[in-house]
Amino acid sequence: SRRRHTRSLCDWSSDVCSSDLSIVPLCRALVVASLLGASCGPRGPVLIPVSGTVTLNGKPLAATVVEFEQEAGLNMATGITGDDGRFTLTTYKMGPGATPGKHRVQLSCRESDSPGKTVWHSPKKYAAFDTSGLTVEVSPTQNTFTFDLQQAAPKK
Repeated sequence: SRRRHTRSLCDWSSDVCSSDLSIVPLCRALVVASLLGASCGPRGPVLIPVSGTVTLNGKPLAATVVEFEQEAGLNMATGITGDDGRFTLTTYKMGPGATPGKHRVQLSCRESDSPGKTVWHSPKKYAAFDTSGLTVEVSPTQNTFTFDLQQAAPKK
């Protein structure tokens, strides 16, 4: 009968450890290199801090939802204005800021009085990307924006 020659892990490790060429330093170097490589690469799109102000007829507009959408329909960034009309944008998964490039903008400030009834505190045309007419270019040197919405006084 033929007998198979097998070596156990213990036999192999004792041979490696007793040899002049130990594999341990090589393994350590590979682990360190892989850890450094994993932390150095890009982790998605670059984000630029974006902030600004929304006013209505020159007065701060609080509780306004501000949305920037890249024209390709990707990478939306949103924010909400405070009492002073100021906002800071953030993205859902990527963190604070917005991606560089051209964006369409929509702004809406509204509340629901009762089911089916919405009270608009900002002009309704700004509440949709297709009708707002607002676009911006986000870059490291252009990342603060002011939107002064105009609305005629209600007729009496």
